[in-house]
Order: sequence, then C-alpha cells, then structure tokens
Amino acid sequence: MDEAKDFDFINSTYWKMFSYSHLNVFLDEHPSRDVSYWKLKRYVTYFFLFLYFPVWLVIEVSGMFLGRKGDLAQVAFDLSYVAHIVQLVIKMGYFLYHIKDIRSLCLRFERFHTSNHRPVFSRRLLGERGQFLRRLASTYYTVIYMNFLFWIITPLFIQPIIYGLTQAGFITATGPQNIIPKFFPVRYPFDETSTRNRIIIACMEFTVLSAGFTYFIPIDQFFVSVIVMVCSEIDVICKSLMASNELARELDRDYSLLLGSEDNRNRIDLKLFIEDHQRALRTTKKISEVMNPILGLVVGNCMVLLCTLALVITTVSSQKRKLY
Repeated sequence: MDEAKDFDFINSTYWKMFSYSHLNVFLDEHPSRDVSYWKLKRYVTYFFLFLYFPVWLVIEVSGMFLGRKGDLAQVAFDLSYVAHIVQLVIKMGYFLYHIKDIRSLCLRFERFHTSNHRPVFSRRLLGERGQFLRRLASTYYTVIYMNFLFWIITPLFIQPIIYGLTQAGFITATGPQNIIPKFFPVRYPFDETSTRNRIIIACMEFTVLSAGFTYFIPIDQFFVSVIVMVCSEIDVICKSLMASNELARELDRDYSLLLGSEDNRNRIDLKLFIEDHQRALRTTKKISEVMNPILGLVVGNCMVLLCTLALVITTVSSQKRKLY
C-alpha cells in the first residue's frame, strides 16, 4: 500500500477540526472535487464575515445609543456582546488573511524520515493522537450544539406560554408582551414592541446566533490540533533514536506495543534525525508567529467578559439590597 495513502487519515485530522463550519475549504488551495460546492462554502463565509457581521455590529452599536434606556447591567451586556462579535470577525479575518501561513502548519507526516524508518509505529502513535483530537472536537461540538438548541428552542417554547398566561391574566405583565421570542437581551435603534420588528429581530438574532456558534470554536480547535500533532511528531522523532527493543523500557508506557510484528529496526541515522528535528522546530516557530495575535485577542476578550460579569453581579446585588 502506498505510504501517502496510509497517512491520509492522520493528515485529515486538521480538516476534521472545522466540523460544519466548512472553513476547511480554505485549507485546500484548489478543490479536489465539486468546484461549485467548494466555491459556495467559501462565499457563505465571505457573506458572514464581510457583510452580515459588520451590519449586525452597526445595528447593535446604534441600539446602544439610540435604543431604549438601559441600566449598568444592560450596558455591560451590550458591550460584551459587541466585543464578542468583534473578536469573531477579527479572528476569521486573520485566519483568511494568513491562510498561506496556516496551510504550512498542516504537516504531511509521510514526508518525515521517521515515517519511513518506522512506518507502522509512526502511523499508530500519530493515529492515537489524531483519534484523541477527533473525540475532543466531537465533545466540544456536542456541547456547542446543545447550547445552540438551548438558546433557540427554549425561547421558542417559553415565550408563547408566557404570552398566553399573560393574556389570560395569570401573570402580571411587566412591559409590552409579544408572542415572538427575543433571543438576546440587547437593544435596537427601533421600536422593539412592534410584531413586524420583532419578527425581523428574531430572524436576525437566529442567524447571528447560528453563525456565531458555527464559526467561533472551529478556528480554536484547529490550532489545538496543530499544536498536538506537531508535539506528536516530535515524540515520534525522539523515539526514532531508540532501537526497537529499547522502546519497551520507556517509563511512561511500553511503546513496543505500537511496533509492527516484524519491526526490529535500529536507531535512525543521525543525519535524518536532525533533518526531521529541524523541520519540526521550524513548524513550532511558525506556530508561535501565527498564534500570538490570536492568543492576545482571546486574552483581551476574556478581560472584557470578566469586567462585564463583575458589573452585572454588582448591579444585581445592589438591586437586591434596595429591595430589602
């Protein structure tokens, strides 16, 4: 069997991290099949990045200044929500702008000398890490989709019930009531009590919520896979300096179990080891160069969220003290 095909499953780990976001089409410089579908998925991403998200941000910022009045907690939530969308736009834009550098982070494992030296061992060890990443991504996306269903399904069922109980007099209305749910407690620069406007708002919120859940995590998952897989390749490279019988004497695990039945190789040639090691080090350096701005962006967003949380807690606590 061709060695390149043997490693195809491992190489595809990077692509699998993007799930239903289809951002993996940008890892392919040219489509392997179905050009129209490949272009369509790219155009959908461009639509949200360059049109929908910017328009939504303009509407939301306008609502902060021209919409209904809000207390400190409302202002904090609005700022946090805007910061969250801004971070998503910047992260997606950065990903697409540096896509050539990002493609270079996806290792072709069959090209390493260690993969030719011990192909079975390399495939099994790298395959373990690839399976771990796939399970991790599956867990993350399951949690994300459950959150998505919670944010969407709950208002769709709860709001009509509340509206019906209010109209029947079982619940005292605290403000204008409408059967159309409002997914986010944010403000808009137009009348939010109108049924027509509520329908428009609900459609907009559903779309931005769907896109947010779809695009926010995959890029982070991809960078996690980049780090894990390059560390795994470095592990394979280091193990190539050991003879087959020495792999059974490692302290952390018995690596001889990953060897093929006829694998009795000695240590790899030192020159080939150095070449693989230098290639892996160049990749790690490239990872730090590409990821540093992303990490700074995430840290900044966390600071905004923490400040928002502190403001909301302070406001709610002060309101409770006034009640007592």
